[in-house]
Amino acid sequence: MRSGRQKNLHDLDSNAKAYKASYNTCEPLHDRVFKELKLTDLQGVVDNCGKNYPTLRKLKVLFSQMYEYAMKYEICMKDYSEYVDIIKFKDKNPNKTDHSPFSREEIDALWLQESNLYAQIVMMLIYSGVRVSELLDLKRENVNIEEHCFKVAESKTESGIRVVPIHDRTYPFFKMVLSISLDTFYSNKNYATRKI
Repeated sequence: MRSGRQKNLHDLDSNAKAYKASYNTCEPLHDRVFKELKLTDLQGVVDNCGKNYPTLRKLKVLFSQMYEYAMKYEICMKDYSEYVDIIKFKDKNPNKTDHSPFSREEIDALWLQESNLYAQIVMMLIYSGVRVSELLDLKRENVNIEEHCFKVAESKTESGIRVVPIHDRTYPFFKMVLSISLDTFYSNKNYATRKI
């Protein structure tokens, strides 16, 4: 559990990253003079960036803050950000992919390949339910092999930080990874090139 100070620092870091990402989304406008921008310029970024609704909300907040600053210092006299339309993207998510669980037949096919490193990684993901990045970034100190669990110590959200049980069927895979010197699963070249 994070302390209040750690959470605030994490939130500040997350907000800074979100604003930077929003600014980078405006790349087509970077060479333009701010006070010469019109609604069509801002709306063009929104319409053509291919971002999802939550990201577009952050982008609109950035526009609003930039116009608030610009009007305060008389750089421009009209706030076009309030007219930017993101509502039409509310039910659209261009990044959404259809996720369907592995079928019993697909899982059985993976077990036929259990000596294959990539099949092992996929099975560790299936049986633990963690994100790919959470497994590959897993550090040795966050794996408790005796207790059959590991801790996801870094996540996009507070609720993403959690203890995850290691399933009995994938326990040997975790044990094998830990038997080889490693910092994280991803950086463990010995594991990736091991002979079975």
